[in-house]
Amino acid sequence: MFYQSDVVECSAGVEELAKAIEKKAEKMLNKGYNLVTVSMVGTDKAILVFKI
Repeated sequence: MFYQSDVVECSAGVEELAKAIEKKAEKMLNKGYNLVTVSMVGTDKAILVFKI
């Protein structure tokens, strides 16, 4: 099992950050990765962990 992490940043607000997370998750799903967990870092960053 392989894991990959990615940081998503958005300073436009929590709603925009949620949209950015969804967009990244869909992009990675198309590459064969599944989202395992998301950790929020404040209100402008999130760490996403994917597995293949």
